[in-house]
Amino acid sequence: MKKTISLFLLVSCFQFKLAAQETKTIDKSIYSVIYDYRFQKDSTSLIKKDRFELLIGKKYSLFQSLNIKFNDSLFNANEEAIHSATESSEISSILSEQKRVLLKFKILKKGNHITTYDNVIVDKYMYDEMASFNWKIHKDTLTINSYKCNKASVIFSSRDYIAWFTKEIPIANGPYKFVGLPGLIVKIYDTKKQHTFALASFIKKQELIILYKDIFTTGGPRQKVSKKEYYKAIKDFKDNPISYRINKMGQIFDENNRQEQYRKILERTKRYKANTIEQIIE
Repeated sequence: MKKTISLFLLVSCFQFKLAAQETKTIDKSIYSVIYDYRFQKDSTSLIKKDRFELLIGKKYSLFQSLNIKFNDSLFNANEEAIHSATESSEISSILSEQKRVLLKFKILKKGNHITTYDNVIVDKYMYDEMASFNWKIHKDTLTINSYKCNKASVIFSSRDYIAWFTKEIPIANGPYKFVGLPGLIVKIYDTKKQHTFALASFIKKQELIILYKDIFTTGGPRQKVSKKEYYKAIKDFKDNPISYRINKMGQIFDENNRQEQYRKILERTKRYKANTIEQIIE
């Protein structure tokens, strides 16, 4: 079924010139690891699902939603047509096949060095950090997806996590930012089971590991900030969503229905980046 393209996205196509679809090849993958992700905002909310890919190369690994990867490819394949489009209906038709993305971040890992790419609405950010996981390895074992796994635990961003890793795949990597165990992480979840990554497949796969430049110039170029500054940007938006939409997105509200529009925006904002994998740094 065709998806409806947001009015903001269509307007953006005409308010801002499309940036050149530049790509940067940083490595070639040796393995592709697919993880199923299950996320629950709280004990009463429905479970949401997504599927991620971890491409592992000789130096780098890239972790991102498969839907993001699909959308990048869609933009890239249709870049010329998008550039030459003169009507919003043309762009709507081209982009109608894009897939909904639950989590839009991309995580680039090189050993313990991690770069996170993520957006706060239309503002694009990136920040670097060094991974530091104080893993505790237990004696427990479990067979998962035919792999003999060992148990480990760690406290990460104020959450207690249980991980099952396999020495049968001696790669010190895993989903999201998790690294440093003596084997690939097959499954990891916090003890409240609000966030769970589970291995779906592990295959040898040669594929270029590519970073795509942002398609739209909306919001300006990606800003390199500290991790604390990134979380401050989230807090600033959540504290002032109306002002943000007016000043940064150019949103115009209907004078006859303004208060109701404000109410809906404030309600949606409460759910924006709520109960994320990492707790928001104040």
